[in-house]
Amino acid sequence: MTALAHSLDLPFSGPYDVAALLAAQRTHSVAGIDAPEPSATAASAERESEDAAITRGISHDGRRGILRAVFHDDHVRATSTLPIDDALAQRIRRWLDLDADPRRVAESFADDPVIAPLVARRPGLRIFGHIDDLEAACFAVLGQQVSLASARTFQRRFVAEFGELDPETGYRHLPDAATLAGQTPQQIRDAIGLTRSRAATLHSVAAALADGLELNGDPAGIRSRLLSLKGIGPWTADYLAVRAVGDRDAFPSGDLVLRRAMGAEDAASATAAGEAWRPLRAYATFHLWTEHAYCAPASARL
Repeated sequence: MTALAHSLDLPFSGPYDVAALLAAQRTHSVAGIDAPEPSATAASAERESEDAAITRGISHDGRRGILRAVFHDDHVRATSTLPIDDALAQRIRRWLDLDADPRRVAESFADDPVIAPLVARRPGLRIFGHIDDLEAACFAVLGQQVSLASARTFQRRFVAEFGELDPETGYRHLPDAATLAGQTPQQIRDAIGLTRSRAATLHSVAAALADGLELNGDPAGIRSRLLSLKGIGPWTADYLAVRAVGDRDAFPSGDLVLRRAMGAEDAASATAAGEAWRPLRAYATFHLWTEHAYCAPASARL
């Protein structure tokens, strides 16, 4: 395995349901980003040797490398080929929801007939986030109005087309937002096999990120900026609020899996039912996703 010369222990308050987080990670993983490409020379050497660990490609401060997170009882040990400065440490903490307060979550849902049993089953559930803004935004656009399987197909194509392969490790590294925005929508469409409108949305998102949009900061301001982009609707903005922005009251009521888990006919009825879960609706969302998708038997997934 490539030498990971830099390390840092990142503490958290338990409990932490590592199995559930890894189930979410596996559900969303894309070869080249979250694991070496199977065809890469060094792929077999880079595969996980421990169950409670995640290894992935990382870009930080203009450099590209590999990051590995190993879960322990009260901390995550992060090791990387890149120096782990304060900014990268904070990115890792947001990605793995290391600042969550499980006690507050449990107390918030203690009397809720839907979420309380799920919290009792997984008291240490964390929200599995994103560590890279461009990856998060582009993957969300590629997941619009399609199944998870179709979304992963588009995401794999995106990574294979625009990610630069490091043959030594088997990982691919996405370009910066400005480089992607330098492509025309038609070039993006042809490379990935998207509709014209979806390719235009992907280009608009890359251009906005190149122009200074960050998925970190004021959730309301970020949501407003996202919704101003053609092709970005409430589902995309709210999904990113949960998994990238870190808004713990975000609620993607348009999400099909969430609505089915709730037994809600449409987004409006889901929104109304979800009012009971404020101010931690994102945790309610992730409990339902985990129960009905990430950790559900394949035959029972919504």
